[in-house]
Amino acid sequence: MSLIHSILENKTEIKSEYLNDVMYNLLDTTFKMPIDGFQFNIFEVSNEYIARPDLISLDAYGTSDYTDVICKLNGISNPFELNTGMELIIPIADHIQLFTVIPNNDEIESISDVPHPTQKTNLKRKANESLVGDTRFRIDAASGVIIY
Repeated sequence: MSLIHSILENKTEIKSEYLNDVMYNLLDTTFKMPIDGFQFNIFEVSNEYIARPDLISLDAYGTSDYTDVICKLNGISNPFELNTGMELIIPIADHIQLFTVIPNNDEIESISDVPHPTQKTNLKRKANESLVGDTRFRIDAASGVIIY
């Protein structure tokens, strides 16, 4: 399943001082399980919906924006898992918003520079590990974001 742009808009924005740009925090969740009950329909996957949760969302809600909700609610991590005969829980249109997380982007979090250690050494370093003090990337300690 490709990342739908409307899903990105539901993620928190972060201001990067390093890139001088605003970016989305891809680690933010866009899905929540409602505390109260919700109404749903059972949908049986037929041949035209094999590996196409986006079409199920389009038919159920008139938009493919809820593809991720359908997949997460039904435990589908790979859309190729959708096969004929599977039964899916599809929330009714009035309750679909109960599953989405809306970020508060009024105040955009800023990523600050993280100082690098000055010592560089190759001792006891695995082939795929970077050197201490490597400047090809930075890790923002507050958000855990790696910036290349």
